[in-house]
Amino acid sequence: MAKTPSQVSRDFGRFVHALRKACQQTQKQLAERADLSADTVLRLEHGTFSPSLHTLSKLVAGLRVEFSSCLRIQPARGRVGP
Repeated sequence: MAKTPSQVSRDFGRFVHALRKACQQTQKQLAERADLSADTVLRLEHGTFSPSLHTLSKLVAGLRVEFSSCLRIQPARGRVGP
């Protein structure tokens, strides 16, 4: 069964949170590095905001990861990556 948009947003938020924690960054630090507002990072992590491609490109730059890493979400196991 396909996931609903809200499920996808929540899964993506958990993924962003895990990446940020792995990079040992606070939400504020990530926001500054990504040139995003702290509120945007908060909403992304809580799954209440779906980013545009532009925002996503800023986010991956702030996390210092490859864009393709955002396409390998595995929320069922709580893991990041392949």
